[in-house]
Amino acid sequence: MDFKQFAKLMEQRADNIVKNANNVKKQVATVLVETLAYTTPVDEGVAVSNWLVGVNEPRTETIPAHNPGVSRSTRPENIRATIGNAKAIIDTVMPGDVVHVSNSVPYIFDLNRGTSGQAPNGMTKQSIAKAKTIIKGAKLLGKPNGRST
Repeated sequence: MDFKQFAKLMEQRADNIVKNANNVKKQVATVLVETLAYTTPVDEGVAVSNWLVGVNEPRTETIPAHNPGVSRSTRPENIRATIGNAKAIIDTVMPGDVVHVSNSVPYIFDLNRGTSGQAPNGMTKQSIAKAKTIIKGAKLLGKPNGRST
Protein backbone atom coordinates (compact mmCIF):
# COMPACT_ATOMS: atom_id res chain seq x y z
CA MET A 1 0.00 0.00 0.00
CA ASP A 2 1.44 3.35 -0.99
CA PHE A 3 0.96 6.65 0.84
CA LYS A 4 -1.94 7.77 -1.40
CA GLN A 5 -3.83 4.54 -0.75
CA PHE A 6 -3.10 4.80 2.95
CA ALA A 7 -4.30 8.41 3.03
CA LYS A 8 -7.51 7.46 1.23
CA LEU A 9 -8.11 4.60 3.66
CA MET A 10 -7.62 6.91 6.64
CA GLU A 11 -10.03 9.46 5.15
CA GLN A 12 -12.64 6.73 4.66
CA ARG A 13 -12.23 5.56 8.23
CA ALA A 14 -12.50 9.10 9.57
CA ASP A 15 -15.67 9.60 7.53
CA ASN A 16 -17.05 6.29 8.85
CA ILE A 17 -16.38 7.35 12.44
CA VAL A 18 -18.34 10.56 11.93
CA LYS A 19 -21.27 8.75 10.28
CA ASN A 20 -21.29 5.94 12.82
CA ALA A 21 -21.11 8.34 15.77
CA ASN A 22 -24.07 10.25 14.36
CA ASN A 23 -26.02 7.01 13.96
CA VAL A 24 -25.23 6.06 17.56
CA LYS A 25 -26.39 9.49 18.73
CA LYS A 26 -29.69 8.98 16.90
CA GLN A 27 -30.11 5.49 18.36
CA VAL A 28 -29.46 6.77 21.88
CA ALA A 29 -31.96 9.62 21.50
CA THR A 30 -34.59 7.24 20.11
CA VAL A 31 -34.15 4.75 22.96
CA LEU A 32 -34.35 7.56 25.50
CA VAL A 33 -37.63 8.86 24.11
CA GLU A 34 -39.13 5.38 23.68
CA THR A 35 -38.23 4.29 27.20
CA LEU A 36 -39.37 7.57 28.73
CA ALA A 37 -42.66 7.45 26.82
CA TYR A 38 -43.41 3.89 27.94
CA THR A 39 -42.44 4.49 31.57
CA THR A 40 -44.09 7.88 32.12
CA PRO A 41 -47.29 7.58 34.15
CA VAL A 42 -50.36 8.58 32.15
CA ASP A 43 -53.68 10.03 33.23
CA GLU A 44 -54.74 12.62 30.65
CA GLY A 45 -51.65 12.20 28.43
CA VAL A 46 -49.96 15.55 29.03
CA ALA A 47 -46.76 14.34 30.70
CA VAL A 48 -46.03 11.62 28.15
CA SER A 49 -46.81 13.99 25.26
CA ASN A 50 -44.23 16.47 26.53
CA TRP A 51 -41.12 14.35 25.93
CA LEU A 52 -39.81 16.69 23.26
CA VAL A 53 -36.65 16.54 21.19
CA GLY A 54 -34.66 19.65 20.39
CA VAL A 55 -31.66 19.90 18.11
CA ASN A 56 -28.86 22.14 19.40
CA GLU A 57 -31.11 23.57 22.10
CA PRO A 58 -33.59 22.09 24.54
CA ARG A 59 -37.31 22.50 24.01
CA THR A 60 -38.78 24.31 27.00
CA GLU A 61 -42.41 24.72 26.01
CA THR A 62 -45.24 22.54 27.21
CA ILE A 63 -47.84 21.23 24.83
CA PRO A 64 -51.29 19.74 25.37
CA ALA A 65 -51.74 15.98 25.18
CA HIS A 66 -51.52 14.68 21.62
CA ASN A 67 -54.74 12.75 22.25
CA PRO A 68 -56.42 14.04 25.42
CA GLY A 69 -58.08 11.39 27.52
CA VAL A 70 -58.99 10.47 31.06
CA SER A 71 -57.79 7.62 33.26
CA ARG A 72 -55.21 6.39 30.73
CA SER A 73 -57.82 6.06 27.99
CA THR A 74 -55.52 7.39 25.27
CA ARG A 75 -52.17 6.16 26.63
CA PRO A 76 -51.19 4.12 23.53
CA GLU A 77 -52.06 6.95 21.15
CA ASN A 78 -50.05 9.48 23.15
CA ILE A 79 -47.04 7.18 23.35
CA ARG A 80 -47.11 6.54 19.59
CA ALA A 81 -47.47 10.23 18.80
CA THR A 82 -44.66 11.21 21.17
CA ILE A 83 -42.28 8.63 19.68
CA GLY A 84 -43.30 9.46 16.11
CA ASN A 85 -42.77 13.19 16.60
CA ALA A 86 -39.42 12.58 18.27
CA LYS A 87 -38.21 10.23 15.53
CA ALA A 88 -39.12 12.76 12.84
CA ILE A 89 -36.80 15.26 14.52
CA ILE A 90 -34.09 12.73 15.38
CA ASP A 91 -33.94 11.66 11.73
CA THR A 92 -32.80 15.19 10.82
CA VAL A 93 -29.81 15.16 13.20
CA MET A 94 -26.48 15.75 11.52
CA PRO A 95 -22.90 15.19 12.73
CA GLY A 96 -22.03 17.92 15.21
CA ASP A 97 -25.63 18.47 16.28
CA VAL A 98 -26.53 18.12 19.94
CA VAL A 99 -29.76 16.29 20.73
CA HIS A 100 -31.79 17.34 23.77
CA VAL A 101 -34.63 15.26 25.21
CA SER A 102 -36.65 17.30 27.68
CA ASN A 103 -39.98 17.51 29.44
CA SER A 104 -41.13 20.81 30.92
CA VAL A 105 -44.39 19.88 32.60
CA PRO A 106 -44.14 21.22 36.16
CA TYR A 107 -44.81 17.84 37.78
CA ILE A 108 -42.39 15.68 35.77
CA PHE A 109 -39.88 15.66 38.66
CA ASP A 110 -42.61 14.39 41.00
CA LEU A 111 -43.50 11.62 38.54
CA ASN A 112 -39.82 10.70 38.28
CA ARG A 113 -39.71 10.40 42.09
CA GLY A 114 -42.44 7.78 41.94
CA THR A 115 -45.44 9.81 43.10
CA SER A 116 -47.69 7.85 40.74
CA GLY A 117 -48.57 4.25 41.42
CA GLN A 118 -48.06 3.56 37.69
CA ALA A 119 -44.29 3.92 37.70
CA PRO A 120 -41.56 3.39 40.26
CA ASN A 121 -39.06 5.99 41.36
CA GLY A 122 -36.46 6.73 38.69
CA MET A 123 -38.03 6.41 35.24
CA THR A 124 -35.28 8.63 33.85
CA LYS A 125 -32.56 6.40 35.31
CA GLN A 126 -34.07 3.41 33.51
CA SER A 127 -33.96 5.29 30.23
CA ILE A 128 -30.37 6.39 30.72
CA ALA A 129 -29.33 2.85 31.59
CA LYS A 130 -30.82 1.55 28.32
CA ALA A 131 -29.09 4.32 26.37
CA LYS A 132 -25.75 3.43 27.95
CA THR A 133 -26.01 -0.12 26.60
CA ILE A 134 -26.17 1.29 23.07
CA ILE A 135 -23.14 3.46 23.69
CA LYS A 136 -21.17 0.57 25.18
CA GLY A 137 -21.94 -1.62 22.17
CA ALA A 138 -21.21 1.05 19.57
CA LYS A 139 -18.83 0.24 16.74
CA LEU A 140 -17.40 3.41 15.26
CA LEU A 141 -14.63 2.19 12.96
CA GLY A 142 -16.29 -0.11 10.46
CA LYS A 143 -18.48 0.79 7.53
CA PRO A 144 -21.50 2.87 8.49
CA ASN A 145 -24.21 0.57 9.74
CA GLY A 146 -26.88 2.29 7.69
CA ARG A 147 -29.21 2.64 10.63
CA SER A 148 -30.27 6.18 11.32
CA THR A 149 -32.28 5.27 14.42
